[in-house]
Amino acid sequence: MLSDRKKKILQVVIDDYINSATPVSSKSIHDGHLDNLSSATIRNELASLEELGFLTQPHTSAGRVPTNLAYKHYIDGMMKDTKLTAKELLSMKKYFNSTVREAEYIASNAVKVLSDMTNYTSIASVTNGDSKFQSIKLVKLSENTLVLITVLEGGNVADYKVYGNFLEGDEYLKTAESILNKHIVGKTVYDIENLKDSITNEFKDYRGLFGQIFTTLSEHMEEKNSNLYLMGGSKIFNHKEFNNVDSAKGFMNIIDSKEKLTEIMKQNSTDGIDVNITLGGGETNLPEECCMITANYTIDDVDYGTYGVIGPARMDYNKVISVLNGIRAVIGDMIK
Repeated sequence: MLSDRKKKILQVVIDDYINSATPVSSKSIHDGHLDNLSSATIRNELASLEELGFLTQPHTSAGRVPTNLAYKHYIDGMMKDTKLTAKELLSMKKYFNSTVREAEYIASNAVKVLSDMTNYTSIASVTNGDSKFQSIKLVKLSENTLVLITVLEGGNVADYKVYGNFLEGDEYLKTAESILNKHIVGKTVYDIENLKDSITNEFKDYRGLFGQIFTTLSEHMEEKNSNLYLMGGSKIFNHKEFNNVDSAKGFMNIIDSKEKLTEIMKQNSTDGIDVNITLGGGETNLPEECCMITANYTIDDVDYGTYGVIGPARMDYNKVISVLNGIRAVIGDMIK
């Protein structure tokens, strides 16, 4: 348990280092923040915080730098609760067309907002697996080609070509479409595999058609199960920590791999928690000098995906969280 004095000094070090990326000295703490404490007292407390693992010293004559342990302590109870100004919220709304509510459109614009307003690399993942079907439509193009149009919760619309021998008339397709809507609407993408056998067995006159439709759905839904969006990858080089070649390579290896990013975002996601913060190192698959902050956006029981940023551990946590909460408010207003 840290004393109140240690907490004050640690907070000053973290806040100053987030702003400057420069090791923080006892003199700057005394002159800029805590002139009621002697320099000797501050030096002693800094040395104690270093022994406890909260601070490190790049070299003997340098000031102190927070460790990931310090950032964890900061995240758990030292951050200030900040909100965007009315002007910032108004600026954010301009990124979105209030008449378009598709999850993929919202995600692609949210990453622009996040990157522009935080100066970090932004990410978003829209998962269709938990989304429920709202409607299915069949359109015959020729005797060999159908178009299957699906609408999911959140407004995701997709169309797929289904190939086969479609010699039946319009009434046959209308009935097939009605059967599919009756049995699939309200079910999730993940339910498709369990439904296809029972539906094709029950409606034997439509077995061939339904078999082709379910095969097409399974193939394409697997491809689109998780759509990943990324913006501002090069912004990492605006931060001093990544002037180092090895650090830059470690970061680029993460954002260049859709699989790695998706896996990290899954690890970072926690049900029931609005904002998730993961510091690098350990079993996180993130480089130690990195941090990921994400928010899960579920509005009126519809999953609109997970949005966030990835950047240095020396991140402006307050700013990022206020932007994420601002986006949630703007999307909520749009949907309602």
